[in-house]
Amino acid sequence: FKVSPRVIIALAKVALFLLGEGRGEHPVPIKGIGTEYADTREYVPGDTLHYIDWKATARYGKIMVKEFFQEIGQGTHLIYDIRATGPLSQDKLATNFLNTCLGAAEQGYPIGVTIHNGERVLLHSTQENPRDVLKIVMGYILKSMRVDLEDIDRLIEPFAPFQLRSFLNKLKEDSVRKILELEVKILQERLKQPYRFLVQFSRKINDQKQFLLISQLSDDVVELLQFAEDIQSHHQLIIIQPTEPWRETENLEEAYRWYEREKKIIDTLTRHKVQVVKQLISG
Repeated sequence: FKVSPRVIIALAKVALFLLGEGRGEHPVPIKGIGTEYADTREYVPGDTLHYIDWKATARYGKIMVKEFFQEIGQGTHLIYDIRATGPLSQDKLATNFLNTCLGAAEQGYPIGVTIHNGERVLLHSTQENPRDVLKIVMGYILKSMRVDLEDIDRLIEPFAPFQLRSFLNKLKEDSVRKILELEVKILQERLKQPYRFLVQFSRKINDQKQFLLISQLSDDVVELLQFAEDIQSHHQLIIIQPTEPWRETENLEEAYRWYEREKKIIDTLTRHKVQVVKQLISG
């Protein structure tokens, strides 16, 4: 299918960032789990109640929690589950993946990525240099989705179309090599068990890391809960689910089943202290 404009705009933003210079090289503090106070915001289901701001709660009449700057050394690992019910959902997932990667890269924040389809790990990188990771993920999106480069050309100025096209084509070529090499040596059988591989990977990380799972939540809720429990035993997990799969069904009965399924999964995850949000980065 031909991708919707949403992901084209995200790709254009990433291309502008990568064609620029001097950004994303030096990390700056971002909010997360840490010790230095950042600000106070309204409670979101899944937040720990250990950090309630009681004064703000009394003032505003609703639960408010404190946020802290995350220590830079912790890093973030993005997990992108590409499974989607249709083109609109795929577009939203890809867009959120790109925007989240870009948000981290703009801050110079160390990141890694894993892309999978539920059955196989398609790409796994622990590169951590945000600009390098951004090139890898942009190359993957360009290669895996039917992106018309002219659509990006029209959105970007003042770069000449030839310069931009050359840059984007190079990303696509580099991505093929990166995917084949997978950046790290992992056993073939582990490629077929994405969540088990990710849990094993997380256990090898000594410092606490933030894991962000971008997914339509296609798996059974028991499997998702087990994965969340394993990750959260040592790290932080946030699930980003930006799609509305019931809008891509053929009839009302199927739409209702999808709506109830997604609601049940999110409610169950929330009850088990797993944070699920629509998006982290606007755009």
